[in-house]
Amino acid sequence: MTNKKYKIISAIVIIITIIGYEGCTLRKKVMYKISTHLPEHNLNAAQIAEDLDYLVSMNEKINPYPYLFCNKQEIDSTVKVIKKINSLPPIEFYKKIRLLTSLYNVPHFEAEFPEDTYDAYKENKGKLFSYKIMLKNNIPEIVSLSTCEKNKEIEKGDQIVSINGISSQDLITKFRTYYAGLTAWKNSCIEAKFTKLLWLEGIHSPFALQIINSKKETKTIIDEGCNGSTINTTAESTGISEMIAYEQINDSVSYINFKSMAPVVTAEKFKEELDKLFQQIKMKNSKLLFIDISENSGGSDRYGNILIKYFNDKKMVDHTSKQWWVSQEAKDSYRNMIPWYARWVVFKFFLPIEDYLKSTNNTFMKYSDSSTNDTIYPGINENRYMGKTYLITGGHTFSAAMGLADKVRFNNLAIVLGNNTGENTNDLGEMVWIRLPNSGIVCSMPTALFIGCNGNKDQISPVIPHIKIDLDNMYFSNKREKINFLLTQIK
Repeated sequence: MTNKKYKIISAIVIIITIIGYEGCTLRKKVMYKISTHLPEHNLNAAQIAEDLDYLVSMNEKINPYPYLFCNKQEIDSTVKVIKKINSLPPIEFYKKIRLLTSLYNVPHFEAEFPEDTYDAYKENKGKLFSYKIMLKNNIPEIVSLSTCEKNKEIEKGDQIVSINGISSQDLITKFRTYYAGLTAWKNSCIEAKFTKLLWLEGIHSPFALQIINSKKETKTIIDEGCNGSTINTTAESTGISEMIAYEQINDSVSYINFKSMAPVVTAEKFKEELDKLFQQIKMKNSKLLFIDISENSGGSDRYGNILIKYFNDKKMVDHTSKQWWVSQEAKDSYRNMIPWYARWVVFKFFLPIEDYLKSTNNTFMKYSDSSTNDTIYPGINENRYMGKTYLITGGHTFSAAMGLADKVRFNNLAIVLGNNTGENTNDLGEMVWIRLPNSGIVCSMPTALFIGCNGNKDQISPVIPHIKIDLDNMYFSNKREKINFLLTQIK
């Protein structure tokens, strides 16, 4: 063995050892880098102006079409108004940034939540609203009771008319201004983050809840809330279980909950899990398969393309165009996100952007022949399911998950049912993250424009199901209850 080869192999062994040692903390390090960390001091006028200018400038450099879905004059006017403020607490500036990014009307462009400030409030025994809600006609309805000591006066189905004297409808209207995109997507975000949004608005315990119960009685209930440390204490799933789960509903019905397309495992590992999963489905000889992406907010579309090959044997049209803008700022963001010793592995197997990093700046990326081919061939798959398949969509079906729904719907690979997706088939995506220099606010920004399967760049529409069932306005205590309900709707 030559000395050069020995050095190369030794370096690889060292890197693999470091990655193996750091594997459990690598994700935490990445999440920390793309999270908002607010300073303790107020921001002065100069700092506010610098952060605003940086945000606007970076979006113009990174985003191929920065003003595609918005009015530039409205953006400029809003920036001008904020710049007139002499001093702001960091949390108030964060809210201004959320309002500003929402005006661009691009869901992938938003300020990341200040988790550490929120966590500090919880650790200081701050009490939080602890009921799961669903929006019905702009009114929050309680669908799950508190996780701590229960308030016996509050029941499932109670509608919250106001909180601490503030109209619920006014609150929901305000919360929607923090999000861009379709109303269905905004509503799903509000439902998922209602507790955090109340905290953000300074609505704290005790909570004076004016409610209307199932008997149409109106009353005011004082709820102390829960200690923050008692909320969401269940262990989070990790790895492949974070992405996908399988359940056999009965002898003839199988259910797959495709929860996320985040690149937490390699494509090969994902295939291995699907092989095992679909082998079980074949052994059960199921007549119906439900694949649920109604709560899937996206990630990498390659996982969706892999899954399709397990229930489809026909060639299919992929999205017809991806205009990926190459910039040094986006490249720097990718590199800054990942520790140096893990970049090769991450960019090779988890976030395959090697070609992007090598591409010429300030141009659209030129793809290889295989990358520009808009047809996907299923190939041979001995574990493929050939029974009747349903794909469940909803307002939280977003980004790469919306892309999966678009492919299935356009190519008629399965019967799509549920609600419209929370994103249009033509939209900006492929995010990077930038940090504002003074406030520590991190914003996601899109680098590419995707055109849906129909190839019509002027058609702005979500994926519309074959069978519309308003699941977004229904609450099910478990997935089995949800599928049993759907079985009554498709007979």
